[in-house]
Amino acid sequence: MAINMKKIIALMICVVLTISVFSGCGGDVTYKDGTYTACSEKYEGDEAGNGEGYGEVKITIKNGKITACNFKTYTLEGKLKDKDYGKLTEEDISLTRRLLNAAACALSPGDALSELIDAGAAAFFRGDKTAEDAAREIQMKAALYVGEHQ
Repeated sequence: MAINMKKIIALMICVVLTISVFSGCGGDVTYKDGTYTACSEKYEGDEAGNGEGYGEVKITIKNGKITACNFKTYTLEGKLKDKDYGKLTEEDISLTRRLLNAAACALSPGDALSELIDAGAAAFFRGDKTAEDAAREIQMKAALYVGEHQ
């Protein structure tokens, strides 16, 4: 599994802020107790498929020591990207099934193309493949099939 670039950036921001608090920029610096917050610049999606949004780090200092450091990411609209961010909803699954059923109606049951679509969709619904990977595989196999049977 590839390491998520946003998580690496988040970790780097936390490390840099923590080091800057400890180092005090080269002198005896005492920070007042409190919670300090910093936000990253907003970032747009890139060619590698990384999403968009921004990060926010909060560091809490008590008695001159860091007692907490939290990093969260948000969408450009300000919605928290929590553990459920990006997961399919029941509505997404229902819509996908309706679209697949409509496509299947155009094909004969048992038809090779229908079987390709069913196999790709099944891999997606089992969680073996992302929607993009399943669609890419279906498209590739269907193109090969059509090319061989023209």
